[in-house]
Amino acid sequence: MSIAIPEATFRLAQTNAPLLQSDDPAAIINRRIQGGTASFQGLALSFPIRYSVSVDGSQQAAFTYNDSSLNDGAHLLATVLLPAGVKDLLKNRRQNGQTRRRAAPPGQRRARNRVRTRS
Repeated sequence: MSIAIPEATFRLAQTNAPLLQSDDPAAIINRRIQGGTASFQGLALSFPIRYSVSVDGSQQAAFTYNDSSLNDGAHLLATVLLPAGVKDLLKNRRQNGQTRRRAAPPGQRRARNRVRTRS
């Protein structure tokens, strides 16, 4: 299987990686696939998938994955592309130039950022 990562998404993940104190996405991928059967060239992550096919009496085919390579590949991509979503999260916290605040849970007052002094 080969999964192509869109260039804009990959570049955004590279740019935002320091926000999560994360390494460069390419470095993470290369480190994690070292010694395995996966490869990363250009912006494509490739790895073999082992599966078997069985057909029941009604001619319905069922695929059974025989290893965890699909899961591992998905987890790796989620990890390295997480910083790409950070910008959207931070961007969505701002509305009309103001930072949005969450409402206090029911029955609780929102804490204020005031310093109280005694007179």
